[in-house]
Amino acid sequence: MRSVFLAALLVVPSAVRSQEAASDTLLTVNHYLDWEQVADPQVSPDGSRIVYTRRWVNKIEDRWDAGLWIMNADGSKNRFLVKGSNGRWSPDGTRIAFFADGDPKGTQIFVRWMDAEGATSQVTRVTETPSNLSWSPDGRSLAFTMLVKSETPWKISMPMAPEGAKWTPAPRIVDRLHYRRDRTGFVEQGTTQIFLVPGEGGTPRQLTSGDFATAELGGFNAPNYDWTPDGRTIVFDGLREADADYRYRESYLYTVDVQNGAIKQLVSKKGGWTGPVVSPDGRTVAFTGHEYGTFSYRADEVWTVGIDGSGMRTLTTYDRDPAAVRWSPDGSGVFFALAEQGTSNVYFAGLHGGNRKVTDGDQMLSLVSIARDLTGVGIRSDATNPADVARFSLKVGGRSPTTRLTSVNADVLDRMRLGSTETVWYASTGGARVEGWIIKPPSFDRSKKYPLIMEIHGGPHGMYNGAFSYQLQNFAADGYVVLITNPRGSTGYGSAFGNAIERAYPSVDYDDLMAGVDTVVGRGYIDTDRRPAVHLRLLRCAVLGEARAVDQAVVARVRGQREDTDAPHDRRAGSAHADSPDRGVLLGAEDAEGAGGDAALQRRVSRHELQAVEFLADAALHAELVPAAPAGTRDDRNRGRRTAALGDRPNTFRTLPG
Repeated sequence: MRSVFLAALLVVPSAVRSQEAASDTLLTVNHYLDWEQVADPQVSPDGSRIVYTRRWVNKIEDRWDAGLWIMNADGSKNRFLVKGSNGRWSPDGTRIAFFADGDPKGTQIFVRWMDAEGATSQVTRVTETPSNLSWSPDGRSLAFTMLVKSETPWKISMPMAPEGAKWTPAPRIVDRLHYRRDRTGFVEQGTTQIFLVPGEGGTPRQLTSGDFATAELGGFNAPNYDWTPDGRTIVFDGLREADADYRYRESYLYTVDVQNGAIKQLVSKKGGWTGPVVSPDGRTVAFTGHEYGTFSYRADEVWTVGIDGSGMRTLTTYDRDPAAVRWSPDGSGVFFALAEQGTSNVYFAGLHGGNRKVTDGDQMLSLVSIARDLTGVGIRSDATNPADVARFSLKVGGRSPTTRLTSVNADVLDRMRLGSTETVWYASTGGARVEGWIIKPPSFDRSKKYPLIMEIHGGPHGMYNGAFSYQLQNFAADGYVVLITNPRGSTGYGSAFGNAIERAYPSVDYDDLMAGVDTVVGRGYIDTDRRPAVHLRLLRCAVLGEARAVDQAVVARVRGQREDTDAPHDRRAGSAHADSPDRGVLLGAEDAEGAGGDAALQRRVSRHELQAVEFLADAALHAELVPAAPAGTRDDRNRGRRTAALGDRPNTFRTLPG
């Protein structure tokens, strides 16, 4: 179980503070217990109502609970509907299918009638967790995905246990490359398959079979799929090959016959093709991806292919990563969200041209669902507003403004003084221009001096943005200037920028980070006598000890000292703020989609060179950590006879409040 309160507390670097003063006007970790989240807004087919998932902290059970809320499309009459999550409107808008706890245990599928009676039925009674819920076009059936377990037996003969004996369980036998997952720990062995169940309840029927994986997270995520309008076929992505576990950067499109389960490959061109959606006339499938290559990063584009597998072509050339492709109701093209330079907005790509940007602004806006009247809904946040449900029009005619429909954290923020967020662009080596953001303390006074926190994103192919972050605002409320940047290797700036660190990690990304530190220190309001805090999100690319080198270099820069010019390659530095000291012994075990590029990024370091390490998560639930020996024992971390401390948070994973 995730520990919400510990998650909020322990993201704070140890250099910052161990205790925080209570405040009614500054955002502290205690306020996180009153924080809420919104997700997965779904607009009704006629565009009149929106159902969405709202999450809040269960302070007794130390977890997030969820409920479905519903409102009119203009945000009025916003009210609680039922406990559960991930609501899905039936095609005629008369029912909502959703997930909630049920019998015999765990998550089940329910259907609620949206009439005055509001009757609710439990549709499934499965023993594994269903996910990825979707109505058939005629509203008679529900498709979902679910794990089909497989087990490698323990083949050593053992004596028969007496009745009632409490023996140590047999060992877990692992015979596949990907067997652990971040935030989950050990993954149940098996494959995720597509199932069908009658909309009025009944026995689920397994539609797909075989030992296959999807490109998402090394095969741990369920496949993306969509129905054809006639309800006879489902198109899905995956890799139906015996060695799929070793080819986690590949994914293809397939079709499965709903009646007999026959599977055919739709797209065979080698690449990473995901997220298929079928056009309203059933003739064309849109999807995202890129052709296969050995590069560590390449931006996806939007593609189409005929339902018979012919005429595969690309619709976009943005050199940015599109997400959540949705067909226009008239079939003229597709809408999607595009992440670019620390923002995300909605775009349109036509089958016959006419590509355009639909929304604009310094915001993070997702596209979740579309109604027949071209009402779009998603989740929006910006520098001063945390994530809320938003509505926007997808009709042609200028850039569409977004309307915020919820304000689930207004009761917390109305009395708060927040830090201001400034976007900065600065020069780095090789003529590169790098984007970053500076979050300043509330009541910032340029004539005063403030300690610095530098936050570095992981991936390494990821993208920071300037939208509201609870964590960064909390740091600012404690009197720190916070710097986040998108150095080379980041996404959102094109394939060349993102791939600049191939077979050279760290290299120019380090230059960009240091140039960012120089930029903020050069403004004159950083306290160079205070040790800066460097918080590195997970370095999952086997760069053992790099965190220590970066930490040392940042300290030197802030204090005006000369750091070792070979700092990124020198493992002899002092203390480390490293999330993953044992990453080198886990190669393959937890690599996710895209991790194939890690081989091109890796540099090696022997474990005995690590001297002191902070652990921020339960190793059993964090894919990048292995269970460590207690502090003070004679392992590789103590060959230098330095004191090491291990903070083990049982049943939690490392997380960062958004």
